[in-house]
Amino acid sequence: MVGPLGGTVWTSRGNIGDLPAVGLACAGDPLGEEEFEVWAAGIDPDARVYEVHEPGDWGWLAATHPRDVTASRWHDWSGWTGREGRWILPDWRSVAAQWDGVHVSVAGYLSTAGMAVESGGGSATLLAGWDADQTLWLRDVFTDTRQLTTWHGTPGPEALS
Repeated sequence: MVGPLGGTVWTSRGNIGDLPAVGLACAGDPLGEEEFEVWAAGIDPDARVYEVHEPGDWGWLAATHPRDVTASRWHDWSGWTGREGRWILPDWRSVAAQWDGVHVSVAGYLSTAGMAVESGGGSATLLAGWDADQTLWLRDVFTDTRQLTTWHGTPGPEALS
């Protein structure tokens, strides 16, 4: 997959309970038993990470670094939300000039995903394609990586039990 700045998309997630990655509990339509390699990544302590904890945080990011996506997203997003008008997303090249990564917390995901967030100037944005507790890395700020484990099971809420 090509990342927002070219190259590979690097994302990370934290653990939850006995699961080594919260994403293993978030699968909405699992295909059954699967196997995942889980890696640990050390992050430079000076990394600049923008935090999304509520809809206003996502709206601010998109409004501060706007990229008009009305032509490509209007049909789906207007249908999902009932909102008509201009749609924007963060321009990742512009975001990367200020931040090394963007983290969407569990609270940020639960309060923001799938809803129209007003961004000012008649625009709105939508948090789509993210998982809870996910960080999108826009720069290489990794100090080390190592494989933690290979997880076997069926992803989704049942993985928490």
